[in-house]
Amino acid sequence: MIYGVTYIDHNSKTVFKGSLLGKEYSASVINRKYGTIPPEKTEEAPVIHPSEPEMKETELVEGLLDIFSLESYPYPADDLTQSPYGKKKKRKRRGPHLG
Repeated sequence: MIYGVTYIDHNSKTVFKGSLLGKEYSASVINRKYGTIPPEKTEEAPVIHPSEPEMKETELVEGLLDIFSLESYPYPADDLTQSPYGKKKKRKRRGPHLG
């Protein structure tokens, strides 16, 4: 089902709404003329059975923990605790101090 048609003129680089061009260019006329297009038949993909036995859930979790462990991080652990911008110097306050 077509709900709207837009015509594009690439030469003049303009866009037109089909219903504004006239009834003969509207979506309802195109639906009547061409009807609904039947969906393409899709063939089911064959089921492929893995040749290796499936991994147990615990093995998967352990593998993920290995990936995200700090030991696999290529830089020293000290780099993780320091700010990349260094320490900031405190500013002096201006004006009257209360308290």
